[in-house]
Parts: sequence; C-alpha cells; structure tokens
Amino acid sequence: VVSSNAAISVCAASVRWQCALDLLEVMQMVDLVPNVITCSAAISACEQGEQWQHALGLLAGMLNAGPTPVIVTYNSAISAGERCEQWQRALDLFWLMQKDGFEPDVITNNVRIHAYGKSEKWQHAHVAFEDNIGSLDISTYNVTIGACEKNGR
Repeated sequence: VVSSNAAISVCAASVRWQCALDLLEVMQMVDLVPNVITCSAAISACEQGEQWQHALGLLAGMLNAGPTPVIVTYNSAISAGERCEQWQRALDLFWLMQKDGFEPDVITNNVRIHAYGKSEKWQHAHVAFEDNIGSLDISTYNVTIGACEKNGR
C-alpha cells in the first residue's frame, strides 16, 4: 500500500489523474485495501487535473464505505469543485465537512472565500474572512481582496 500511495502521489504532482485512478483500480483488483492516504492522493490528483466529478465520487465512496476522510481529503475535494467553477458543490462540501465534525483550516477557509468570490457573493467572502480572523495567512488576505475586487468592491 505504501508504494501505491507514493505512486498515486506522484500522479497527483504530475497532473496525471487518470493514472492515479488506474492505480487505485489495480490496487482493488489485487485485494490491496486503499487507506486514507491512498484515497486522498487520488482525490488530489483529480483536483490537479480539474476532474471534480471523479474527486467528489471518490469522496462519496469514502463516506459510504471508508476509509474515513481527513481534513486533507476534504480540502482536496473542495478545491476540485472550486477550481472547476463548481463553487456551490465546493461550499456544500465545506458544510458537510463541518457536519462530519471537522474544523476548517486555513486552506479550507481560503478555498471557501475563493468560491464565494467566484459565485459573486463577495459579502459571504467578507463574512468568511471575519469568521477566521484568528487563523489568517497572507493568502487569506489575497483571496479575500480578489473576491471583493472581482465583484467591484
């Protein structure tokens, strides 16, 4: 499994999402059980390849049958939706993640703010910024400014 995780991570880094999905399928064919790292890396590969449907499908599979997703898993799936102009799906995942007991981190909140900006809901982006005033980084400021700027504010 460790070697498969490494190979799928390389696929993600080189934007070879189909290769990552093929490796995941081969693992299952030879009775290797993917773990959370395997699935998260495959979702990340789909995110990098702008394949939001596959990313969300993998997350749905994890939620139904395991392994249990972690914050990185959700972040990759949320980012996949946001990158592909599926901002409502990205925001839905943000709320699902919290419902499942995960606290958003800086990455999650930055993607959320960016999704609000793309959806022309700059007021929501501003509220999301204010909600996270204690855990901001430079990219949080940048995505918030971008969201407001995109919407003429």
